Amino acid sequence: MEKALNDNVIVVGTSGTGKTYSFVEPNILQGNTNYVVADAKGDILRDTGASLKKMGYKIQVLNLVDLQHSNTYNPLAYLNDPLDYLQFADQVITSDVTGFHSAKDSRQDPFWDTAAETLLQHLFISLKNFCLKISKIWAMLIGCSICLTRRPKASVML
Repeated sequence: MEKALNDNVIVVGTSGTGKTYSFVEPNILQGNTNYVVADAKGDILRDTGASLKKMGYKIQVLNLVDLQHSNTYNPLAYLNDPLDYLQFADQVITSDVTGFHSAKDSRQDPFWDTAAETLLQHLFISLKNFCLKISKIWAMLIGCSICLTRRPKASVML
């Protein structure tokens, strides 16, 4: 019995050492599999998107910073257990999404990250307990996010 090889790869290097140009993009342009690419700046999509479309790929973009240029995805639809909601809130806060860490001081004082995570946990659990339809929940969250993006110092009443 033959064991399958692990095709996963990790590429490590400091900024500007050519990881994207010399490894990531050439492998994407081979077009021999499906891809999930973390592309925080959008450079990889800009450099490879047209070629992938010509090869017949359907490209979907999840952009949590600019929601108006993002495909829709409702992660809350996949959460069942209250613990799932807590873990999802933790993942949202700990992921390095630019919008959550725009202030220079936010990384120095863990209070703000902890407060944001607690707020999200309570928001997710409250939404679950009030049994709102998932699509309405996500639409409300997107609306709040867009409002806060346009007016960062505004408060949102739910």
